[in-house]
Amino acid sequence: MACNGAPSVLEDVMTWTVLTPVALLACAEPRPGVTASPGADTSDHIAADSGAAAPDTGAEDSSSNDTARDEDETGLVLHVATWGDDSDVGSEAQPLATLEAARDAIRMHRQDSTLSDGATVILHGGTHTLSTTFALDEQDSGTAAHPIVYRSATEQTVRISGGQALDVSSFTVVSDADVLSRLVDSSVHGQLLEIDLSAAGLSDYGQLSRRGYNLGWSSVLADPPMELVIDDQIMPLARWPNDGSVTLSGVVDAGPILGDADFWSRGGTFSHALDRTEHWGDADDIWLEGTVGRDWEWTHNHLASVDSKARQITLSYGEVSGILNWQPFFVFRNLLEEIDAPGEYFIDRQRGVLYVLPPADFGSSSRVVVSTLQDDLVHLDGADHITFRGLIFEDGREHGIHGEDTSGLRVEDCTFRNLGMDAVIMVGTDNQLHRSAVVGVGRRGVFAGPMAWGWPEDGIYSAQAHQNIVADSTFEDFGRLYQAYYPAVDIDGVGSRVHNNRISDGPHMGIQLRGNDHVIEYNELFELGRVFKDIGAIYTNLGKHPGERGSLIRRNFIHHLGQDNDKLFGVYLDNGTMGVTVEENIFYAIGSSEYPNCAAVMSNHGQHIVVRNNMMVDTVRPFRLSLYLNCDGSTAGWGCADQDSFAAAWETYFAAIPSDHSLAYPELDSWSTEAHWEPTTNRYDNNVVYNPAVPLADDADVVDYASDGFILDAANNWTASSDPGFVALESMDFSQRESGDMFSQIPSLRAIPFEDIGPGGLGTTADVPVHADVHVSASAPGERFGGEADVTTRQAQRPTHDQIGYLQVALHTLPDTVEHAELYLYTRVTWAQDAELRIDAVHDDDWDEGSMAPTWESRPAPGAALGTTPVLRDKYAWVGIDVTAFIQAEQAGDGVASFAVQPADSGQALVLVRATEQGPSDGVTRSAFLRATLP
Repeated sequence: MACNGAPSVLEDVMTWTVLTPVALLACAEPRPGVTASPGADTSDHIAADSGAAAPDTGAEDSSSNDTARDEDETGLVLHVATWGDDSDVGSEAQPLATLEAARDAIRMHRQDSTLSDGATVILHGGTHTLSTTFALDEQDSGTAAHPIVYRSATEQTVRISGGQALDVSSFTVVSDADVLSRLVDSSVHGQLLEIDLSAAGLSDYGQLSRRGYNLGWSSVLADPPMELVIDDQIMPLARWPNDGSVTLSGVVDAGPILGDADFWSRGGTFSHALDRTEHWGDADDIWLEGTVGRDWEWTHNHLASVDSKARQITLSYGEVSGILNWQPFFVFRNLLEEIDAPGEYFIDRQRGVLYVLPPADFGSSSRVVVSTLQDDLVHLDGADHITFRGLIFEDGREHGIHGEDTSGLRVEDCTFRNLGMDAVIMVGTDNQLHRSAVVGVGRRGVFAGPMAWGWPEDGIYSAQAHQNIVADSTFEDFGRLYQAYYPAVDIDGVGSRVHNNRISDGPHMGIQLRGNDHVIEYNELFELGRVFKDIGAIYTNLGKHPGERGSLIRRNFIHHLGQDNDKLFGVYLDNGTMGVTVEENIFYAIGSSEYPNCAAVMSNHGQHIVVRNNMMVDTVRPFRLSLYLNCDGSTAGWGCADQDSFAAAWETYFAAIPSDHSLAYPELDSWSTEAHWEPTTNRYDNNVVYNPAVPLADDADVVDYASDGFILDAANNWTASSDPGFVALESMDFSQRESGDMFSQIPSLRAIPFEDIGPGGLGTTADVPVHADVHVSASAPGERFGGEADVTTRQAQRPTHDQIGYLQVALHTLPDTVEHAELYLYTRVTWAQDAELRIDAVHDDDWDEGSMAPTWESRPAPGAALGTTPVLRDKYAWVGIDVTAFIQAEQAGDGVASFAVQPADSGQALVLVRATEQGPSDGVTRSAFLRATLP
């Protein structure tokens, strides 16, 4: 296998798809200075397709030895093999044959005992084919200490497949003259193959269905279509044109729009200038895929009729906004006539015959599979603390793993490929995807959130942080069948984290955010928006939900967007999104002279947006602001007609929120007095811009006001005329030299740890909460202030009013020595302007929040300053500061680390630090914590 580290789609997708997650991460050569190690013990990772053990002996491959139990095998251990028997005991020598038998054995064991030590199911090499969904429910749950684990046997490849293998020898060259006469390209005669699916025992071929933007779940038919997989690569359904797209020439009848009574029974008609349709007279199930309305309204619509003589096409169903001649682009699919590219296929559902032009390396050893399982491969309904490790989930028509109302789901070191819908759905709390690979899925890579669809009724999440995690994984070639608004990673709820992933080769966005207080960090995103424009690699659209804010987008590497499409953005804060911080990211190669409407960061009428400490290299527009909602005659925004609908949504929100919801977001206190239609609350500070190869757009400055009417608070930004201090820009090593000019030009600029970005860059991380927090006040020297909602720290004109805050973290829960540590604080300044907060080491740990809470007179002495961090006025935001050396010393000592927090030595400020106490009455805990990186 040839590995390719270029910043584009891997050349050999077929080779890519047969690799295990560890091999995937190892193959993708890192950028200079960036490790590609998955950062985990690989002893249980799949290494090669070793197949099943010999059925006559029951012995495993000599390279595998599961007699010695792993750390998670303290309880019941069962073995499952393709050559096993469900009537056997499930031992290594006498394995079971199915997952269902193992599940049922665990249930029986639970009836006889408490199963307090959990259970492990070891699957042995080979393909475990599912004819029905493997279902788990509440009775199948483990515990946090002892989960139920389903994993691969060591050094063996285990496939969980929802498909049926076809006999390669059953493919024959097509000789039917009627079929051959339909082919537009006669050169494929003698190469086109066919197989009788009905003779292979197959009768359910599924159906192509109406899909599209804003159509909801009701548009998806219950019987999704069969797809073809050859040598672990999904094959393309026959289409025209093979590359690019075509357009319409006029609108004959716009047809019904969404909400009209005949929307689902009648479509509009458009004219075209395409000669090709005259070859499609015998085709009766053609589908259009692309846009015929607004350029974000992706559609998959059936053709009711094709009038080649009049050059008109009528659709079967309405379009969301009707047919519009608004830069439409589309292709046609499911055409036997258009099979002319290797891999293209067509299923004649009436005759039960599959036709395919085989790939170049198709042969007797090829693995050919059609997807047959209509439902999820694995479905969890209320099952908690389940782990799947080292497995390949493939060839199903719907989802890979679908968890509903689940907590403690762990998906580790798995591969998901060639699925019709999502790879993983995690609906619930404390669910995690780690070190996995997703490739060739029809819709999303992963969804994580508290609800399967939509928003809470009152627009507020009233729950503890959901704490879902997506980490150290790769996502490629997603959104095959649902091409718009279905990203690689889709996050909802409160307090989730997406870190150290590599996301590429998608038709639309890479990461989508809804909800509150998410942290999106250390991800690499590139080659996105391959089909659609007006989208971002990271995207959020929350303007109608003002309570959903507080997310932090930091330390990501976003590059190579807008090379062949316009209006693509690194971070896109759309339609009035509020309260997001974008900091310490590296943006590179976004837009060009040919596509000048791209930008590193795009804020479409955003409010309380902070863009700071980013490095923007060869971005045609570093920061773009669009006045979307303003209806003032002199500075009208393009979407000002939506102003009334936004105002109504805001009114509904403020009528429903708890009165103290603004404790978390103090800017909500001044909501009624803000200039929402011409925002004044956005910040742009400490950013570095450098354009050595791609000049700024002709009409753009560093900050580009796409519409007038903004007031932007901008300071300490620098546009460099020469290399500002990168280690090796020519090889995409954006590590920064300490002597670089950027640090002298912007003294407060924070270095970005480029080497930590991407899968494995951080290794294993653990978030340790602050377990004690107090503050002391010079104005009340004998009083104790523990248990407050905020730790307050103040510097005043009169020292008698100074205050110092103290935080304490227990390190004994960490299983290993800390390699790197950052203290994260959720802070704001309540009076004075922005402030610098100083963090000091404290060596006296003999205090707590209760009887031993210190007073001003007995306060622990602050030690060495660990660093400073900027804090924003009237806006809670996450800040992080490196405390590695101090934590390592404290971990080697008494295992407790204490910190003092106070304003730096200049000016006056009162700073609030949200620590361990409960937040506002919505129940969300927004607290300080220590993020520790372990070996």
